[in-house]
Order: sequence, then C-alpha cells, then structure tokens
Amino acid sequence: MFEAVCPQFNAELIEFDGEKEHVHLSVLNLSQLSITELIFRLKKHLLYYP
Repeated sequence: MFEAVCPQFNAELIEFDGEKEHVHLSVLNLSQLSITELIFRLKKHLLYYP
C-alpha cells in the first residue's frame, strides 16, 4: 500500500516492517515536505483511501 502512495508525494519506500497497527518505514524523501508532513499525508491518504 505504501509503495503505491509514496510516489504521489515524490518519495520512495525503501523498507517496510511492522505489525497490524504499528509500522516502521524507511523512506527516501525527495519532496520539499518535511518528514513529519510526509508521514502525516501518507497516514491521511491511507485512512481515507484504504
């Protein structure tokens, strides 16, 4: 899921690990967004478009 969404924000998912309600992401952030803003947008996008 994150692999499909990251390019929309000019980011690349490098590594993903986690459990049902807890994840660890390694992301290459090529956008002008702060990492905090990028994660916020990823969460928001996945919440509204599962």
